[in-house]
Amino acid sequence: MVKPTRDLILSAWSNELQNDFDKEFLLHGIEFGFDIIDASDIPLNIQAKNHPSASPSGPLYSKAHAQVLIEIENGNYIFADEKPKIISPMGVIPKPGGGIRLIHDCSRPEGSAVNDFAGDPSKQIFQTLDDATKLVTASCYMAKVDLKSAYRSVQISKTSQQVTGFRWTFPDGREFTLFDRKLPFGSKLAPGIFHRLSQAVRRIMSRFAINWSKVVDPCQQITFLGVEIDSSTMEVRLPSDKLAVLKAELLAFTKRSHASKKQLQSLAGKLNWASAVIRGGRVFLRRIINCIMRIKRDWHKARLKGDIAQDILWWNNFISSFNGKSLILDQYPVTSVATDACRSGAGGFFDNDWFYVNWQCDFPFAENLHINELEALSVVFAARRWAKAWQNKRVLIFCDNVTTVSCLNKCSSRNATLMSYLRELFWLSASNNFHIKAVHIAVVPLSRENLARYIAHLSRRLKYNSLCNYLSIIRILHLEAGYSSPIDTHLVSNVLKGARRVLGDVNTAKLPITPKILFKIFAIISFNDTKDVAFWAACLVAFFSFFRKSNLLTPSVNDFDPDRHLSRHNVFFREDGVLLRISKSKTIQFAERCLDIPLPAIKKLPLCPSQALLLNFKMVPAVQTPSPAFLYQNGEDTIPLTYAVFLARLKTVLSIIGFDASLYSGHSFRRGGATFAFQCGVPGELIQSQGDWKSDAYKGYLDPSPSYRLHVMKTFANALKLST
Repeated sequence: MVKPTRDLILSAWSNELQNDFDKEFLLHGIEFGFDIIDASDIPLNIQAKNHPSASPSGPLYSKAHAQVLIEIENGNYIFADEKPKIISPMGVIPKPGGGIRLIHDCSRPEGSAVNDFAGDPSKQIFQTLDDATKLVTASCYMAKVDLKSAYRSVQISKTSQQVTGFRWTFPDGREFTLFDRKLPFGSKLAPGIFHRLSQAVRRIMSRFAINWSKVVDPCQQITFLGVEIDSSTMEVRLPSDKLAVLKAELLAFTKRSHASKKQLQSLAGKLNWASAVIRGGRVFLRRIINCIMRIKRDWHKARLKGDIAQDILWWNNFISSFNGKSLILDQYPVTSVATDACRSGAGGFFDNDWFYVNWQCDFPFAENLHINELEALSVVFAARRWAKAWQNKRVLIFCDNVTTVSCLNKCSSRNATLMSYLRELFWLSASNNFHIKAVHIAVVPLSRENLARYIAHLSRRLKYNSLCNYLSIIRILHLEAGYSSPIDTHLVSNVLKGARRVLGDVNTAKLPITPKILFKIFAIISFNDTKDVAFWAACLVAFFSFFRKSNLLTPSVNDFDPDRHLSRHNVFFREDGVLLRISKSKTIQFAERCLDIPLPAIKKLPLCPSQALLLNFKMVPAVQTPSPAFLYQNGEDTIPLTYAVFLARLKTVLSIIGFDASLYSGHSFRRGGATFAFQCGVPGELIQSQGDWKSDAYKGYLDPSPSYRLHVMKTFANALKLST
């Protein structure tokens, strides 16, 4: 048998890579060597001692020394004439079957190791057990070919050879310094470099036809990536000896209170390997990996409690009753699954079966969840309902939420709520041996027919103006994605005309709050209750300032913006009243100016906004700066008055004093204040300035009462009499 050439031959690769997209990178590396470092300025005299496994007194030393001699003979290890810039520690790892692997530890010493000068490796997609099982059919025969010492054929550059130094002690006690001129097993860039080479070989080989008549020694059982594939039973198996080792290690971990980083890395590696057969297992590995990433040194230990202990216990319970076998998934995926969720509910469809849930009726806790969490929850409901029907299947779930799709395909999320749903989903996956892959349904482009259906749906519950506001986001999404807007098509334009004809343009605005209503509210306010005091102050400020609700109150505790929402440091008390300042609003988008609103001091009158605001400030002092303007006490906590709390109290108060609360909203104060100012003869320009209206739109807010209009007409009639 002819001994194969160890080095890559440039002329042969040049001929085969003529039209390959990765030609430039590969040929440069083959000719001059590949770089395993990015930095050129490497400090001198960096060195570390070999690991104990490479010591002459170690049990694997004789095998390791024999391997070193082979590497020297093959021209891979070179005796150094000059001291390399980095001398890394060597390690020896036993391989199944009695062999060993020499490890050039490029991650030590920490902070100045080879890998610290390597930059970030490019992301690669490697072949998995799934890729292999997709090729397996019932009772087919299989064969595999493995490359021997694959990295040792790939030369590294002269610059990189300066950092691959190591020391080796020979049996006679002499120690020599050598350097490695091939890809070392330990460089973090080595897998990516070899992956690009091997993928080029795949592309080259794909051009050849196989002479099947000369293929020999096929079998129906083969081991791939440490997992047995059996085409006679169409199953994949974890080898019994390795499964027994994993069971014993998991059992030992359940009895531990602490574990070192190295011990956790060993466990995580075994569990990741087992996850190739145990569908959904990786989601119960995420928190173990997170724990490993938080530990700095190999010998540092972590406490095995809480989430990580639960994951280890899950693996132990599952593995203890697991026979190590899983059926190979059907090659043809289930594609008829679709789920969706919105603020009111969720639903799913599969194979002529469906489900629907209403959050308020069925799962009240879900009403406050984010839409991403609701989308994930709908997928969990689908798995609960159809897990038995999905056994041994690949399942494609179509979803229009990008975050949910990403979480499902990565089996992880930083969101604790989402992660809890994923854990249940993948527990079902592991128990029923199915594999889920989420497929994103693009929101755009939207067909004109579907848009017409959407308009018809909206017209059942919205006014025409509101319907048009809903459609504006569709236009924006299309334009941002580079598509023309479907709203401008002839079909959609006609549908909109029809909706407008049916719905009309009537705008039923909320009624204005009047001084009469304010006096009635004042009569039932409890001034011993700090929440009522804050509510009353907000009512008067809203009425006199004509503020928009977006400037008056914060929508939630966490969303307070001191520039946009009225804050205490922007309230200035004076003898003649109070001055309010806002630097961002609907008409002040870029903080180009400040909006200063004066409020009067009205002595001996309950409707004094200055006194109401001052009372709230004195009763509930701010506990932080900046602080929302309106605060109240809840036990020992100081709470901002949010718009939702304000509106709920307004509805309650209006009902108590005999008004239909559904006819009023927070906007009623802005409308009522502007109307009352108009009736008092305040010039339109001042109303426009006080309310920060940018155009004459303020005129649409004015709603003079019938008595005021009658007064105007009487004045008009009297003027006519005087003119005759």
